[in-house]
Amino acid sequence: MTGDVRGWGTAPAALIVAIALSGCAGGTPAESGPSTPGGEGVSSPAAPPAPASPAGPEAADGEDLGACADADCEVIVHQGDEIVLDPADHGLDGLTVEEAGDGRVAFAASGPGVSLRTSYAGTVGSGGKTSHLNGIAITTLEIGADHAVIRLTPP
Repeated sequence: MTGDVRGWGTAPAALIVAIALSGCAGGTPAESGPSTPGGEGVSSPAAPPAPASPAGPEAADGEDLGACADADCEVIVHQGDEIVLDPADHGLDGLTVEEAGDGRVAFAASGPGVSLRTSYAGTVGSGGKTSHLNGIAITTLEIGADHAVIRLTPP
């Protein structure tokens, strides 16, 4: 029997090491069984996290300014954009983005017998900066090079 093992050279030792290591690595998904409540197994160590997406700004309603008709939205705006509002509900016909980018954002609003303006310059911070026009809260969440991300909240 010892003659058979010697004929294998280092194969038995390598086989033992391979078996031991496969138990530590988890094996294939079918061999390792569920590793999470979702039931998926692990076949290799986790990949490092992907870098932040350079895709650009994000807002719940994207660039759909029509989502703001009820003064309840989160959108990306650019200089010259106009958000149409219902004057019967908010006392304003709309909101015009006079400036958006390079650290500044400015809005003008008008309605029957009213003309309002508000602006902000500087860093926004984690909670955003909020201005009010006729009771509508305009929270600036981000100011980019040529845009701003804003959230409108009705009174």
